[in-house]
Amino acid sequence: MKEDEYRRRGLEPHEKKSMSKKTFSILVIMFLTAFILSLIFEIRIFIFLTLTALTGVINYNINLLTFRVDPGLEVFLSLVLTRTYGLGYGLVLIFAGEIIPDLLTARLDKDTTLSIIFTLLINFVAVQYPDVNFVLLGLILVTIKFIICLGLDIIFMFAPEEMIFETGLNFVVNIILLLAFGDIFIALLG
Repeated sequence: MKEDEYRRRGLEPHEKKSMSKKTFSILVIMFLTAFILSLIFEIRIFIFLTLTALTGVINYNINLLTFRVDPGLEVFLSLVLTRTYGLGYGLVLIFAGEIIPDLLTARLDKDTTLSIIFTLLINFVAVQYPDVNFVLLGLILVTIKFIICLGLDIIFMFAPEEMIFETGLNFVVNIILLLAFGDIFIALLG
């Protein structure tokens, strides 16, 4: 399916490499350094870096799968960070946790770009309503993002499996995360 997808999009199939030991070692050293610095200065930085690294590693490894799937963890976590720490933290999480892994794995395509744009937009909207219940606001924003992205998927004639395993899964996962963990994350990080 992966090779067919590349050909359908006019790209050449290529092998994706897993993370090297050197890269992994550098990431571990950076993580430990960030942890030590955050203990000295502020725990908020450690939480932010941990969530961003977790999102990036998950997205990177999911992108290495032979089939396309997008659980959209960055949507939920960016909304949480935007609400608790500010818009800048949410935007950095989207950049480091979604865009960079997509670039490294050659998965930054039209539908991913659309999803990222709308994830950025819902974070900008979320900042405008700081007094609205987080879960309610998140549900509304994620639903609006889903409807718009699904409409664009149909207009651009994306394959049905892309609509299901990327746009649809992203929506379902974020609804579940918001309902199950939204208030918990806000209480813990706020």
